[in-house]
Amino acid sequence: MYAEVLIQYGVKVLDKSFTYKIPDNLNVKLGNKVKVYFANKLINGIVVNIKEKTELDKVNEIITVVNSDI
Repeated sequence: MYAEVLIQYGVKVLDKSFTYKIPDNLNVKLGNKVKVYFANKLINGIVVNIKEKTELDKVNEIITVVNSDI
């Protein structure tokens, strides 16, 4: 499974989502705040879509879910 994540980079939210692999050990849902690596930094993002497949060759994984109560 893969998640489309809006990145909170600096003080802005980038207007494009990025695809991250959902590790088997994480329960990721729409709206979850997650920690991901972006530009070699561990930052926050928000899950805006979940899909089963991706056309991308190389995809980073979500590191952790920050709020799982959604």
